Amino acid sequence: MAKRKKIVQAALIAGGVAAGVAVGYCAYTVAKLKEDSDFFFMMSSEELDFESEIFEDTCAAALMSSLVVDLSNAKPSPQPMNLCIKAKMSQVDVILPENWNVKAQGVNFNSVVENDIVFDREDFEAPLLFINYQLDKSVLSVHSPFELIELAEEEEPAAEVDAEVVEQEEE
Repeated sequence: MAKRKKIVQAALIAGGVAAGVAVGYCAYTVAKLKEDSDFFFMMSSEELDFESEIFEDTCAAALMSSLVVDLSNAKPSPQPMNLCIKAKMSQVDVILPENWNVKAQGVNFNSVVENDIVFDREDFEAPLLFINYQLDKSVLSVHSPFELIELAEEEEPAAEVDAEVVEQEEE
């Protein structure tokens, strides 16, 4: 009986240590993401809209979140701009005006970067934006609102055809 009691006590201590390590790792992860970030989102679905604002250097961090950074109506700064994205287990969409020159660069670990904007090294007139990312098990999508409209228009005819098929089946 005493041996069983010692085994239970050892199991409880090991479980307590494991729980402490897990809580400590979560606190460490949150602290690293918050470090040097202007915006921090955890387990939420948010949108950062810079409409009619002059966009300057900004850093946004997301932990298990869905984040949309909408720069489509932002005014560009005359100097090169930086957008820092730090994400862990998140989906981040960056929506850009059509005429900005964008360079996405960074580190990703088990992540996907969908960049639909082509960087033009010879375009010195367009506003320049650097997207610096640190991704861990996340998805980063960089696109313009015009590409979203084109995608929506491509999907609409399929929906209309489906509606016509349903109407014909009902008759």
